[in-house]
Amino acid sequence: MEPVLRSGDRRMNLHSKFQQNENDENGQAENFSMDPQLERQVETIRNLVDSYMSIINKCIRDLIPKTIMHLMINN
Repeated sequence: MEPVLRSGDRRMNLHSKFQQNENDENGQAENFSMDPQLERQVETIRNLVDSYMSIINKCIRDLIPKTIMHLMINN
């Protein structure tokens, strides 16, 4: 069973995989930093997407038992 990761942990994990793939393709690590404003915007968008996905996940978890009961009763 896989450990539960928080959204920040998932981003770090994906980021490290992306860097590892880049290093493999380029043969060496290229160190560059993005514009600080762009980094803030990217982080804000990631947080919004994480929040949105959390809301969707809760809604789906709430609807599944209701849907099952509806189908069981009406059929």
